[in-house]
Amino acid sequence: GLEVRQDKLSLLGRPVGLHPNVGICVTRNPTYTGRSQLPDNLKQLLRGIAMVVPGYRDIPQVNMFGQGFKAVEKLSRKLVLIFSLCQDQLSYQSHYDFTLRGIKSVLRSAGRIKRSVAKLADEKRQKSGQKGMEKKESDKDILLQEQQILVKSMCNTVVPKLVLQDLPLFQTLVKAVFPESKVVCVL
Repeated sequence: GLEVRQDKLSLLGRPVGLHPNVGICVTRNPTYTGRSQLPDNLKQLLRGIAMVVPGYRDIPQVNMFGQGFKAVEKLSRKLVLIFSLCQDQLSYQSHYDFTLRGIKSVLRSAGRIKRSVAKLADEKRQKSGQKGMEKKESDKDILLQEQQILVKSMCNTVVPKLVLQDLPLFQTLVKAVFPESKVVCVL
């Protein structure tokens, strides 16, 4: 309705007036642990609509671009794969989260690591007097560096939540998906 500049929309068979500058969405997932139901007086003010499964490839790519990563297509594909493998192969634990929320947690951590690595490299360059003389990195070097950051982030965010029996399988999965990276994950 808003995209095609309509002034009315039909929701659940009822006409709804639209203002061209306003759109409000409330996302709810009442089955997720820690969430509470909306009070009835608020539920009455909202209309329910169905949502599709989130883009498990697109959302991580956009997030990675925002964090400053360059090899986002390859890395997001691998990250989604590793989370899918973990969901399928690790033991069931109620505190495990191999959904988009877990992926985003890894990406936030990876962004922090990437920024700290860049800051250290800048400080090192400044100390050595190489201002403005940045070495051009190849696409392969960038991929390997960013892949290592992602693996470190997974080890920092996922491993502390794992039960001891799942750690060896997690490390095997990470090594299989990221064979060029050094994988050091300890509880």
